[in-house]
Amino acid sequence: MQDIEDLPDIIQDVYQEIEKVLKQFSNLSKVEIKKNAVNTTLIINEKWGGMNIYIPKGSANKVIKRNKQIRLDFNGTNHQELCFKYKLSLVVIYKILRKDQHEKQS
Repeated sequence: MQDIEDLPDIIQDVYQEIEKVLKQFSNLSKVEIKKNAVNTTLIINEKWGGMNIYIPKGSANKVIKRNKQIRLDFNGTNHQELCFKYKLSLVVIYKILRKDQHEKQS
């Protein structure tokens, strides 16, 4: 098993976060947690090592979830209701719904 301390700081941070999650959400032993955290970290390092990747903050994920819900709530005529419910302008509501229409046509 590779020693995590030999890897770059960002990879060590990834390892620590994986280890925390495994401790919190699994019933694995300390040895199994460490082994799984190391293996997962090495897979991530191998797969995405050397790449510049962008990981959106939680706010971007909230917007994606909100826009999906707007599309689900839309009944064909309730644009104004959606504006009030989501505190968005009519223009923004139309953009969200128009994007959905373009994706369906593609």
